[in-house]
Amino acid sequence: KGKGKFYKGVIGKVNDDDTYRVDFDDGDVDKAVELDNIEWEEESDSDDGRGSSKKKKKKGPRKGDKVKAKFKGKGKFYPGEIAKVNSDGTVNVNFDDGDKDRFVDMKCVKLEDGDDNDDSQDDEGELEEGTKVEAR
Repeated sequence: KGKGKFYKGVIGKVNDDDTYRVDFDDGDVDKAVELDNIEWEEESDSDDGRGSSKKKKKKGPRKGDKVKAKFKGKGKFYPGEIAKVNSDGTVNVNFDDGDKDRFVDMKCVKLEDGDDNDDSQDDEGELEEGTKVEAR
């Protein structure tokens, strides 16, 4: 669990504790998969003129990812970098101004994907029941 190869499945339920039930294609079910153990594809709205839409892999937080996070879970979002992904699903963040924060809940973190188009204020709803995923 949480290590090794990713397997195809679908989100069966979004849990209240920020984990996900994954119903794997082979019939197995994992009732509490953390986001950093899930990958999924999201269709892009861009049209490249060939009638196909681009897809990009979405991943959970990884060490070294650029983020914007709330310091001590309060106030506004500040730029930083993930220093560590903790086993409980929280992250340690080194902020650009030199401050550090440990065990930051992912509700207080926005992953920077290099896309300046920030329509949504939160990532809730991107991964929902019925979304096809790969998880470990």
